[in-house]
This record gives sequence, C-alpha cells and structure tokens, in this order.
Amino acid sequence: MSDEKFETFPTKFKILNGDTINFVDKYGFRQGKWTYLNDSLMSTGYFVALDDVPVKLITLFRDKTIKSVTSRDKIILKRSDGKDFNTYSNYNYHVEYFESGAKKRECTSDIPSDSFKDAGQCKEWNERGELVYEGIYRK
Repeated sequence: MSDEKFETFPTKFKILNGDTINFVDKYGFRQGKWTYLNDSLMSTGYFVALDDVPVKLITLFRDKTIKSVTSRDKIILKRSDGKDFNTYSNYNYHVEYFESGAKKRECTSDIPSDSFKDAGQCKEWNERGELVYEGIYRK
C-alpha cells in the first residue's frame, strides 16, 4: 500500500560522461536526455514526450547546437462508440541545420498517417541560404 494515487515504479537512469541520461520517473515516464543505439551523446539529443509518446526528437552536433528536429502531430480519431481516441501520426515534420546554424533542409508531410520520408515535400538550401532543391524527399 502507498499514499500515491497512481501506480509507481523504481526510477531508472544511466550516467554517461557525468550526464544523467535515459531517466524513467516513478510513474514510468521518460524524462530528459536519451541516447539511442550507441550510448554516445555526440550523435544523439533529446526528445519531448506527450502521453509518454515521443513527439519531437532533437539531435545535436558535438558542440550541443541543434543538428535536426523531427516531430509528429497528435491526431484525434473517433471510436465506434463515438468517443475520441487520441493517437499520433508518424513523424511528419523534419528540419536539418548546418553546423553554422543555417537551415539545410525542411520537409513536411500533410498526410497525418505518412512520415515525411514516405510522402514529404522538401526544400533544401546551401550554406549561403540559397534554395537549391524543392520537391519530394530524397536522401
């Protein structure tokens, strides 16, 4: 028995280069900086979560400036009983930056169920800020 209103869990985290990462709070929600795959803060960043779903992933350059931001929208669907059901689209917005901070690429998808990589329209710029490409997503 507990005085807590909601179910609680032991907190979990890792320490990497003096930073607390991969922190899960007592309610089971992810907080703060997270690493993915290779445990290196140099190739990762952090995410913003809503309803314990990552809705924005920010990756960083080594100097901690933003390298890219990828996000998804919350969408509301109707269940068969007429009640709302909240869910999230695939990642449908993406922007990349040069190390100088200038925008490199921006992609969006207007189709909530598709990601920008599947159905995205993109613009790309060179480091001088000149538009060099506009069209469908390309690697």
